[in-house]
Amino acid sequence: MRCECGVTGVFVAMLPCCHVANRLETIMDSDRIMVMDQGVVVEFDTPLNLLNIGNAGILYGLCEATGAMPHLRDIAEQHAAGAQ
Repeated sequence: MRCECGVTGVFVAMLPCCHVANRLETIMDSDRIMVMDQGVVVEFDTPLNLLNIGNAGILYGLCEATGAMPHLRDIAEQHAAGAQ
């Protein structure tokens, strides 16, 4: 696994990578997503597990609000299938 660090443009192998994303599509193939609200972690799991929470989930609500839920779910499902 490689991580592209956006600030430096350097590739780092096998190290954790933290993305602060303004587009959900950029994080849906991550190993884990941490959702924070006012500095508190409110959700932390794989993208697919967070989507499977349904309406009670914050990430689910954000994805649903974009109108691109099928596409975002496809990305999460493909990543989950590749991780097994």
